[in-house]
Amino acid sequence: IEGNPNDVDGEGNNYLMCLSRSHRSASQKKDIALDLIKLGVNAFQKNNKGKSFYYQFTKIDPDSALQITPHINDLTRMDKVHCRLSGWLTIHFAIIKGDLSLVKTLLEKGSCFPKETGDAEFNVAGRQLFRDRLNCMHIAALYGQKDILEYILGASDLSIDCRDGGEGTALHLAAFNGSDDCVKLLLSKGADAKIQD
Repeated sequence: IEGNPNDVDGEGNNYLMCLSRSHRSASQKKDIALDLIKLGVNAFQKNNKGKSFYYQFTKIDPDSALQITPHINDLTRMDKVHCRLSGWLTIHFAIIKGDLSLVKTLLEKGSCFPKETGDAEFNVAGRQLFRDRLNCMHIAALYGQKDILEYILGASDLSIDCRDGGEGTALHLAAFNGSDDCVKLLLSKGADAKIQD
């Protein structure tokens, strides 16, 4: 890149926005985006239509967008994009994907475990579940992410029996998903099996 990495074209698109409009594969876009971000191109710079690369990329290919998040320092803006698109935060997606390394990176950037989802429809193992106010422990249990759940239990002060908006606990959610590993872990850490959902 010559000159300012955030130079724009006539429509206000920086290098990343031009990339998002290209016909390259998602994998190629992700790799090029990583290089551009490392060079200082702003993933949140808006064009004349008010759109940013991170928003567009997350909307089109959330999995690839999640892979570039460790290289972006603005957690607040990442969370704003994810929340606008889904009602969830970046850390929630990292937990669902089972990426403990990314969860730790997001915590270093200022995220936290008690952050809750809004009203959401979950599709777990082909079954739908409508819940709200799930925190990170609930999400890890619901999606059977045992290693992340174990990390959360050791690193946070969340009550193991705290309830979501539907009055369920992490143990209820792990059982709903059929995640025996998470159920065993929660019981070994003192989860109350007598609490009713």
